[in-house]
Amino acid sequence: MRKLKLFIAALLVSASMAANADPITYEINRAIGTDGSITGYIQTDGTVGALSFENFLDWNLTIASPNLQGGTPQLLDISNSQLVYLTGAITSLVDIAFDFSGTDTGWAFLSDITGDAWCIRGVGVSCAGEPDPGEGLYFDLEDFGPAEFTAYSGLQVIATAVPEPGVLALLGIGLFGMGLARRRPRA
Repeated sequence: MRKLKLFIAALLVSASMAANADPITYEINRAIGTDGSITGYIQTDGTVGALSFENFLDWNLTIASPNLQGGTPQLLDISNSQLVYLTGAITSLVDIAFDFSGTDTGWAFLSDITGDAWCIRGVGVSCAGEPDPGEGLYFDLEDFGPAEFTAYSGLQVIATAVPEPGVLALLGIGLFGMGLARRRPRA
């Protein structure tokens, strides 16, 4: 009976891990430069490791800076903006990190309406002629420099996963079951 309880508990824990093959939503809440910010979420298909363009399912981002061309705040979502993506983002079950020291790495979420954008880039990638690795809010990726900019190097976490209640419940039940299975009757 004890082995059956331990097996069921282990099964529940592994089911909670397998549930992460579903899409993952990552929360973004970042300050950029002196007056800029970006908040919102990015949803991926659940891929863990290096991301490609196809792994991004949805996004809803609000960029804010008094220097943006289209006014502030601005909403960038899948219906009114495009993702221009190269490489450099690495996901885990808990966060998205970006390698600012990587060569030819970068991405930009670009408004189709105003041209304003959130751009992240490593070495060798330019957003509006800005050569330094970092993160910026731009009022036109083609012609002008950043409205706000923060320089970075190395691997930096840029978003954290929003835990799914069902996954947390399964994990909790599994851990509780393992605790019960390890409990030995006293004589």
